[in-house]
Amino acid sequence: MRNRYKITVRGDARACIDNAPYDDEGSPWCEYPVLEGAKLKKLDGVTCDTCFSDYVDSDMAKYLSGGWMRFEWDPASEQLMTVVEYESSKFLKSDLLAEVLSYTQGQWSDGIGEGFEQTPAVQIDGCDVYISPWHDDQEIKIRSVKVKDEENSS
Repeated sequence: MRNRYKITVRGDARACIDNAPYDDEGSPWCEYPVLEGAKLKKLDGVTCDTCFSDYVDSDMAKYLSGGWMRFEWDPASEQLMTVVEYESSKFLKSDLLAEVLSYTQGQWSDGIGEGFEQTPAVQIDGCDVYISPWHDDQEIKIRSVKVKDEENSS
């Protein structure tokens, strides 16, 4: 029986109606309409088809797999959340979890996420909606949970 762990990275996302959510000085969400409330909730379930672990180039590649990005509406905070879930074949101590978190945030801001936010994710009311999985003051959390082995499940 081998142990498996699900590692979840979560942070609040932003969405706007336009392809240029940053101005020339890098200020986020300048004059473009930012989605809030009911319209933001419509983005629940949007996914990205690029696997984050495919781009890991460190020792993490030995034990990390998966890493699919999706967006979830969090009714408690009334925010859209960016979520990436990985699987690991070993328990990750806090230093390795911090490395996974840093890698994921880097992908959100300057890798997979940057490419994702440059293409409309959906249309709402006839307008293209762009989702940014990362922003400057984003709070990101990581959690690791042991997954019950499928062989022992009944």
